[in-house]
Amino acid sequence: MSSSRSFSSAYIEARSWGGLWGTSATANLIGQYTTRFFTVPRSSRRQSLYLKYVDPSGKVSRYPTLIQINYPLVPSLPSAVLDSSDRLFPEVSLFLPADSTDVFGVEIRDSDNTTVLYQYGDLALAISPDDPALIWVWDNSASKFRTKTLYAYCWNTLGEYSSAHQIDISMPAPAVSGLTLDETDQSLHWDADSTAIYYEVQVSPSAGFSPVSASGTIDGTSFGLTPEDVVQLHYFRVRGADPLGVGNWASDSHSYTPVSLSEWGNTNQIYSVPLPADPVTDPTVGAPFADHERDIQDEGWRVYHQHKARERDE
Repeated sequence: MSSSRSFSSAYIEARSWGGLWGTSATANLIGQYTTRFFTVPRSSRRQSLYLKYVDPSGKVSRYPTLIQINYPLVPSLPSAVLDSSDRLFPEVSLFLPADSTDVFGVEIRDSDNTTVLYQYGDLALAISPDDPALIWVWDNSASKFRTKTLYAYCWNTLGEYSSAHQIDISMPAPAVSGLTLDETDQSLHWDADSTAIYYEVQVSPSAGFSPVSASGTIDGTSFGLTPEDVVQLHYFRVRGADPLGVGNWASDSHSYTPVSLSEWGNTNQIYSVPLPADPVTDPTVGAPFADHERDIQDEGWRVYHQHKARERDE
C-alpha cells in the first residue's frame, strides 16, 4: 500500500526474526519499505514481524517493533450456476457469498475431485456477490457427456481450501411424448421437446421394425403417411436428437377401423373398404373386380374411386 509520507532514502526493514539488521543478508528478510504503509507477504496463518528504522546513513534503531499477525478466517464456500443451453459448451458461473472472507481465488476440479480443470486467482476481496467470480466454459464437444459431476473451491494465499461445492450437470436426451396418428390428415404427430434439433421417424408393418417401410429425419413434429400405412396394421416410432446424440424411441401402433359403404359420404375423405371373401360375387362391393389377381388392398381403393365417380355423375 502507498502513503503520502516518504522516508526519503531511509527505510523500514522487516525481518522474521531479530538480527542481521541493516545488512544485505536475506536469510530472514521480509522486505525494506520506504513508505509508512506497506504490504508484507502472507507466509502462514500466524506471523511475527520485527521492524526497525534505518536512516539514510545506515544507522539502525536500537529496539525493534514486534508485530504478530493472526489469520483466523478460512476460505468461504462458493456457489455455482449452470447454463446448459449450449450442450456442447455449457457454462459454469461461480459466485462468492455476501460475507466471503479470506478468498484469493476459485478453482474447478474434475469428477475425480483431484484434476484441476480451471483456476483463477487474485480476486478482489470486495467483489459483489451478484457478480460471478468466475465464468468457465466446459468443452463437451468431444466427450459429449450427458451427466457430469464437478467440484468448486475457494482458496486463500496460504493454499488453504474451502469445503467442496458439488456441481451436478445433467443434460438428458430429448424425450418424445404425445405420439398419435391422425386418420384425418394421415400423419403422425407428437409433442415438441425444447432440446431436440431434429427427429427420426420409422414406420414398419412389424413390431420389430424389420423391414422399415418408411423413415425420415425432420425438424418438425409431424410425419406424413401413405394410405396403406393408415388402413393396415402398422407400427410407428419417433425419437429426438440433440447435439449430444439421440434419445429413446417412443413407439405406437395403429389398426384402422373400416367404415361401411354407407358412410362414404362423410367429409373426412379417408376411407377403407371392408373387402368380402369373394369380392366378385358379393353384392356389397358395388362393382365387379376386373382382375382377380391384383392385390386386395389396391382393388379396394379402386372400387372406392369408382363409387365416388358414380356419385358425382348422378
